[in-house]
Amino acid sequence: MLLLSASYFLASYVLYIFVFWLYLYLVDVRGFSLLRGGLFTSLPWLVATVLTPAGGAVADSLSRRLGIGRGHRITAAAGLALSGIFLYLGATAPGAYFAIAALSLSIGFETFTEGAFWSSATDIAGTHAGAAGGVLNTFGNLGGVVSTALMPVLIQRFGWTAALSSGTIAIVIAALMWFLIRPEGRRLQPA
Repeated sequence: MLLLSASYFLASYVLYIFVFWLYLYLVDVRGFSLLRGGLFTSLPWLVATVLTPAGGAVADSLSRRLGIGRGHRITAAAGLALSGIFLYLGATAPGAYFAIAALSLSIGFETFTEGAFWSSATDIAGTHAGAAGGVLNTFGNLGGVVSTALMPVLIQRFGWTAALSSGTIAIVIAALMWFLIRPEGRRLQPA
């Protein structure tokens, strides 16, 4: 559960970059007007609306075919790795529209992993699933606190590309942690 929560902390670090800093990035760095910046800030969330349930469906399908451990691990590790790749591409893209597309896919693939995270917490915790959900959620919010506080420091000292790249590093580590997470844990007994 600790490894799962640490991975979620790092994934949420990236999520909160988008929640609190994407709009400023689009206006200040990519040169969009206030109105267009607001419009384009919504695009990653539209992509996430599609990819979040798709990730849950993929995790379920893979879990049925390969077992819970591998099904969740493949879904989470692949989604997080793709999120990191697209975050890096978005941060370093020469064109603003390509950056928006890549960043939209980054947040979409980050949220693609939600089903794997939450169902793994339930599988690991067994009859303590409620407590596990509280722990997972706390670690996720702590990742957001760190991200929200750290980004302005990174932006001021190193610039936007380095600040966004910190998210790439965090989410790739989160993906790698899944090779150590054992989501098959304890299964709830049928009633």
